[in-house]
Amino acid sequence: MNKDLRTAADTQPIEAAMERVIAKMLPKNDEYLTRKQCAERLHITLPTLHSYINKGVLVAYKIGRRTLFKSEEVDAALNKKYIIKRGLC
Repeated sequence: MNKDLRTAADTQPIEAAMERVIAKMLPKNDEYLTRKQCAERLHITLPTLHSYINKGVLVAYKIGRRTLFKSEEVDAALNKKYIIKRGLC
């Protein structure tokens, strides 16, 4: 390949380009958390976080390959009380 014909994709890491695209897509007034940040804030593991998403305890937003959570919704989930139903032994 001729060095003069390099494209932006050849000179920049793809992750950096994705970050810029995602930053443009997200509303400016909301703070978003990654899966890892959300799990750390809730003091839970990633599998437990996945379970919370499946049960509807938390709402996850998919943007490309990334899963994000609204900070205010995570805080609201902390304050909400849930009834856990268990089967009889």
